[in-house]
Amino acid sequence: MSIVIIHSDNHNYGQYLKTLVEQVSYVQQPQVYDGPFAVKSCLDHPSLVVFHPGSKEDGELTEFIRNWRSVPKIIITKNGNNSENWPDSVFLSKPLDPTAFVECIYRHCCSVNKDFQDLNPIPVEPFLIGNSYQMRELRNKIARVGKSELSVLICGQTGTGKGVAAKSLHSNSRQREKEFTYINCANVPGSLLESELFGYRKGAFTGAWRDKPGLFQQAGEGTIFLDEISEMSPHMQAKLLHVLQEKEFYQLGGTSRIKIKARVVAATNADLRKAIVEGSFREDLYYRLAVVRLDLPPLKQRMEDIPLLARYFLDKFCIKYNKLDYSGPSDEIWDLIQIYEWPGNIRELESCINGLVALESEEMVLEDLFRKIPSSSDARRTLQRKEIDPVNYQNDIFPLKEVVRNAVDNAEKDIIQKALKSTGGKKKLAAEVLKVSYKSLLKKIKVYGL
Repeated sequence: MSIVIIHSDNHNYGQYLKTLVEQVSYVQQPQVYDGPFAVKSCLDHPSLVVFHPGSKEDGELTEFIRNWRSVPKIIITKNGNNSENWPDSVFLSKPLDPTAFVECIYRHCCSVNKDFQDLNPIPVEPFLIGNSYQMRELRNKIARVGKSELSVLICGQTGTGKGVAAKSLHSNSRQREKEFTYINCANVPGSLLESELFGYRKGAFTGAWRDKPGLFQQAGEGTIFLDEISEMSPHMQAKLLHVLQEKEFYQLGGTSRIKIKARVVAATNADLRKAIVEGSFREDLYYRLAVVRLDLPPLKQRMEDIPLLARYFLDKFCIKYNKLDYSGPSDEIWDLIQIYEWPGNIRELESCINGLVALESEEMVLEDLFRKIPSSSDARRTLQRKEIDPVNYQNDIFPLKEVVRNAVDNAEKDIIQKALKSTGGKKKLAAEVLKVSYKSLLKKIKVYGL
């Protein structure tokens, strides 16, 4: 296992780098340090250092990392320029290309272990971003399940990343070089879904002028992803159940059996157990599909992952729109991004960052987010503490940025107080619970007078 340590003055950016490093399965859980003393006191001899120098970087720390002999380094800077003064180092530029960064980690693992490339596929986008307990568990499950040929049912609200999880299952499978075939069952009328999935022979019906292979045939030995499986008609549910049981099917108008070799992954945002009780979904089909069930949490249940996802999308769209000098959102935008509960989940967050980068207009995004925030009960309570009318905030005498800052400060103060209370006043333990450095926590305790 490779031991990787990460240093960044920006805590959220350090956590973002960590989640990218963890896309490579061979890496032991990487450690993130956002203080010079922590890096210098690291007892483990790392096999790789990821270094993101801050704008006011400690010169002594930089020299310490540069002179860490025989330790490979990945240096992430604004311009990505290499330097002869940095031996054993790879320089990457910001905005960071996540694929290039993950490939660097992967190549390092290959150099450490000759068999690594044979045992582990190279991770490809889209990545499962997040350091929350739920996302670490999801990545572990996908790594294990991916190597099998079991059917998988992915459940979760709209926008939680079910398609990303399905692609990750495919890229972790033995069939990763084969086809990944997708169909949204809700978008295809019931009368056409059968021919789309299983195909038909010439002359099977009026207009069938030639043979047409179905998606199960096109998938071959790869993966077929059936999205919105709950929208499938009772007739098609019965047909699919038979196909999954027998591992074969007949095309429309065909007389010869066709064997199924593809792995089936299905997804839904509906409560299938409730649908079974109501009689709209077959129980036997559910158990055929859900040999393994993966449940994706809504974004509001893993709020600590929001800044990491935002950074991922920020880099992605800066590269897409060639806005390499974009300095990034202001503190006010970052604060609102982390307060808002994102009912549209990852898809809504991605859309917000897309608009922010494409238009480079913070005013529109700031007003839009602030208008939405009162729908979140936690944010509403925060605003009410400052005696701000959340509905008619525009009539208040307070500037918008001041309102946002006050709301964030109050929420942060409350969370720190709860953490200190739960840990019996032990500041170091509270810092671990809050996932901030001990130094940062002490500073905030002083600012808030706790």
